[in-house]
Amino acid sequence: MMTPYLRYRLKTISERSEALQTRINAAGKIWAPFLNGCLPLPVMRAVASHTRHASCASINDAKLLAVAGFQSFIVTRPVVDNDALELLAGMTSQHSFTVVVDHFRQAELLSHALVAIGAATDVLLDVDLGQQTTGVRPGPDSINLAAAISQLPRVRLRGIFLDDRSPGTASENQAIDPSFAESLAVARHCRRMIESHPIQCDEIITAFEFSAEALKAGEITAVMTSPMRFMESPTASLKASSVELVCRVLSRPSLEWCIVDAPARVASTWNSQSCTQPKGAAMLHSRGDVATLALSGESRDLRIGDEISISADLFAATERHNLPFVIEA
Repeated sequence: MMTPYLRYRLKTISERSEALQTRINAAGKIWAPFLNGCLPLPVMRAVASHTRHASCASINDAKLLAVAGFQSFIVTRPVVDNDALELLAGMTSQHSFTVVVDHFRQAELLSHALVAIGAATDVLLDVDLGQQTTGVRPGPDSINLAAAISQLPRVRLRGIFLDDRSPGTASENQAIDPSFAESLAVARHCRRMIESHPIQCDEIITAFEFSAEALKAGEITAVMTSPMRFMESPTASLKASSVELVCRVLSRPSLEWCIVDAPARVASTWNSQSCTQPKGAAMLHSRGDVATLALSGESRDLRIGDEISISADLFAATERHNLPFVIEA
């Protein structure tokens, strides 16, 4: 097969899904894995065989995930497009939704779409964690927004959405990412202030990154960890990559490095441990449609035209793409 392409290991994904479902359910919480609608259908179905819940970034993703068998969705970005609102409202007859908002207009648009067909859904309040991304500021702003939402028809404030993902880009002015404990403290404080007014705000939903802290927190009712990101396991089979990028050596400018046909958007998610075959290659940098790997050990034997396999779990779990793929049972 022509490179680059993704190799999905269905057995590993299924085993990770079972392990996550078992641990999260044992803690009394719902597992709603964050998934992309661009994942191959057999992969989505493998995850859906372990949970009816999913989380995703858009209504279009939810539509694709519904085909795989998921029935309940947390949509982590506001829905403001008229076509998307119409699709969401139409899907509520057979599926349940919780939609994340951080502004009254988002909730108002959602309410109007639902009123038109007599449907209803829940919303989560996205809280600003100081990362200069989405989220309403804790304090008066969050209280006022919660109060306004509570007056809208056909929407119910379910709780707080705690987005514990890193913004993902670096700059001199970027705030340091808060720890999960710090983020949870902000969400708890925000929830207490809202309930003191009193406005019902029962839950906190979070944890893209799997953590014992999330399982212990009583207010957290749902965990979104993707099986492609779950590496915390004592068994070797679950530690193995569930998705790999297979690429090819294009050039060997020196003994110390090689050039491979790996797109930069995939390579940006690698670390020094990403190369699975052969061992000893590590990312130096990427540009456009190629990446430069530093070589040591057995990887120094690579020749032009050789294939290499690199872990793409993080990429597959978080990024939209149209790369060709194969599925390994």
